[in-house]
Formats: sequence, C-alpha cells, structure tokens
Amino acid sequence: MISSFEIVTRDLFMQLLLPTFLIHLTRGLTVACLPMYILDVLELSKFDVGIAVGAIGLGKIIMDLPAGILLDIFGSRSLMLLSATLIVISAISNLFMSKISFFPGLVVSMFVYGAGQGSGVLSRLAMMSEDIDPSIRGRVSALIGGSDR
Repeated sequence: MISSFEIVTRDLFMQLLLPTFLIHLTRGLTVACLPMYILDVLELSKFDVGIAVGAIGLGKIIMDLPAGILLDIFGSRSLMLLSATLIVISAISNLFMSKISFFPGLVVSMFVYGAGQGSGVLSRLAMMSEDIDPSIRGRVSALIGGSDR
C-alpha cells in the first residue's frame, strides 16, 4: 500500500497542493480579518459585515456555470491561473478600497474573490480527475481537504 508521503510528488505539490493551500490560507485570513476591519476601522454595522462576507459566497455561486464553460474551452490549468489572477486582483483591490474606505468597492472585490475561489475549486477537481491515478485519487482528495481545514 502506498503511504500518503509517497503520493506527494513534486509535480503534484507544485500544481495542486500548494495553490490549494495558498487559496485556503487567504480565505481563512479574509474571513477572520474582514469582519473586524469593517466593524473597527470602517465603523460600519454587523449587517455590512454580512453583506461583504456574503458577497464571497455569491461570487462562488454565480461563477460556477461560467467556470464550467471556461473549463471546457481552456482546460483546468488555464482556469486555475485565471482563478489565481482573480484572487490577486481582489487582494490588490481590497488594499486600495481599504485605503480610501470605500465599502461598495470592498463588496465588489469580495465578489471577485469568491468568483476566483469558485472557479479555483472547479479547476482543481478537474485537474485531479485528469492527472491523478484513480487508485490514489481519494488520498489526494483527503490531502486537499486537510489543507482546507
């Protein structure tokens, strides 16, 4: 039986596990820090926190169908790069919106972040089904799930 450490090759780590870890890390930081920022720095209400955090989920949901179409057109690797680009654009936009204290821009930026996350999940699943042997796919999926937790 193959151990979990033998499954993780350099290619698998660089193409699948590292981007997954970084995306989940940014999500954890965003979900933890964004509400405090909105409440303490922008001095807005808890309702506004809900709007900003909810925009992430809305972006994920709305991006699912276009991401499936883009996956067929461009492939999983290109879609993963697009997802990472959306997340980076969102991070830069968040920085800019926080400097000028523009809440609607922050909400739009969170929507873009959610769209990047949604398409990223789809591209990772597609990449797993394309590149990973079915006999170890469950273990790789567990590794990705572990990075999520």
